[in-house]
Amino acid sequence: MDAWLRLGARLAEVAALCSGATLAAGALPLGPREGIAWCEMSRGLLVHWARVDRDVGPGDPADSARIAAYRVLAPTEWNFHPQGAFATWLRATAPTPADARLAALALDPCIAVEVAGDA
Repeated sequence: MDAWLRLGARLAEVAALCSGATLAAGALPLGPREGIAWCEMSRGLLVHWARVDRDVGPGDPADSARIAAYRVLAPTEWNFHPQGAFATWLRATAPTPADARLAALALDPCIAVEVAGDA
């Protein structure tokens, strides 16, 4: 997907949200004390996975369980993965440093970008 298609997709998402649509979100248990949750964000899919060290039942103090393991997969990791949108675009084109910088910011404006040769 090139930067213009990505920008067009974002504009379509904004228009849909303005008309009352909502972003997808969900959660699933993966087993006892383990679950995954996700939500669409403007930059892409955000995923959280957590495992709790023990069950907490009714009447148990809230601090009697703790997070044993936790992982986040942020949209930045999808967008800038070696097989992600940005790397795929770089391999398919021969962008100038300024175009590469613009494309990186179009995919994820929340990151600091430095491109070799960027003026």
